[in-house]
Parts: sequence; C-alpha cells; structure tokens
Amino acid sequence: MTRNNDRKGPVTRIFSALKAVFWFLMFAAYPFAVYWSLERFGTRAASLLIMLLLLPGLVKRSITYRQGGLTVLAQVGGIALLLAIAALSGNQVFLQQVPVLISLFLLAGFGWTLKRPPSMIERYARLMAGEITAREARYCNRLTIMWMAFFFLNSLFIEILILEASLEAWTLYVGLIGYLIVGFLITVEIVYRRFRFGRFAVPFLDRLEQRIRKVPQIEK
Repeated sequence: MTRNNDRKGPVTRIFSALKAVFWFLMFAAYPFAVYWSLERFGTRAASLLIMLLLLPGLVKRSITYRQGGLTVLAQVGGIALLLAIAALSGNQVFLQQVPVLISLFLLAGFGWTLKRPPSMIERYARLMAGEITAREARYCNRLTIMWMAFFFLNSLFIEILILEASLEAWTLYVGLIGYLIVGFLITVEIVYRRFRFGRFAVPFLDRLEQRIRKVPQIEK
C-alpha cells in the first residue's frame, strides 16, 4: 500500500500542475478570445460563445476543489451574470469586466485569509517549503497585503482601460502586460526572500543552489 501511495504522489502532483497550467492558459487566452470573437461575431454571439466555453469548466473546477456554496455563487454566478448582460444588452463593456471581477475575487480571497489566518501567502509557503519560522510568517502576512494592493490597482487600471482606451489596449494589457508584471513581481520577491531569509523557500531553487555550491571550483 505504501508503494502504491508513493507512486501516486508524483503523478498526482504532475496532474495538479497540468490542471493549474490549463486554467492559467484559459484565463490568459480570455482577452484574446474576446477580441477575436467580437471582431467576427459581435457582442451578443461572442458572449454566448464564451459562456458556453467557460462556464461548464468553472462549475466543474469549483466542485472539484469543494469550494463553499457562496464562493461558487459569487465566482461562477458573477461571471455568468456579466456574460448574460453582455449577451442581452449587446454592450461589450460587460465582457471586458470579467478580468476586473476576477482580480476583485483574488483581492477578497487574500483579504479573507488575513481575517482567518494563516494568510494566503503563508499557506502557499507551507505547501512549498513545509515549516516556516514566525519571522517568515509575519513576512507572508505583509506580502499578502502587498498582493492585495496589486489586485486593487490592477482592477482599477483595467477599469480605466475599459472606459478610456481601445479594445486593443485592453487586450494587450490583460492578456500580456499584466502577466509580465506579475512575473516580474514574483521574481523580485523570490530574490529578495533569498537574501533576507537565506533560502528561496522553493524546493527546486533551494536544491539547485545547494548543487551549485557543491560544485568544486577550479583553481587558477
């Protein structure tokens, strides 16, 4: 039994990682799908098409992760409501509001964990690195607040793009620039974490650093 569980462990982690990548690509592709469908089918048809493609997967994902009924209602119901209003009104602004809603969901989710600790970043840290110190836990709380500020500013900027800029500018930011900013922030934070705490707290990076340190230096 132990051997079977050991064998299933890596497979389960790989499968979970693949699902995470799939959903990341789905949401990353959303603005480009909106742009493409609006250009070819118009707002009403585009809204119905995206609703048929997106909502079944969201419902299934919510059930799979056993999220509470209110969470499912807020997430899936909020997105469905925006798509339905876009389909009924023919106003593409409601299609463009979906990334704003997702950013606000993240803001609320991170904020809720500050009220019901551990914080969101601490939960991720414990999943990645196992045990963490009290000092690292306090750092995770501050980092959670930092990401909350980013989600708020991100939703605000997207809203400005919706109201003041072109569809092309909205697509470029939501589908590319926003993710580049997130990647940059994560990279900077990981490097800063290494210098502050003496470890990356990312198993792969910590193992890589240990291997590099063990490599014998060539004497000149």
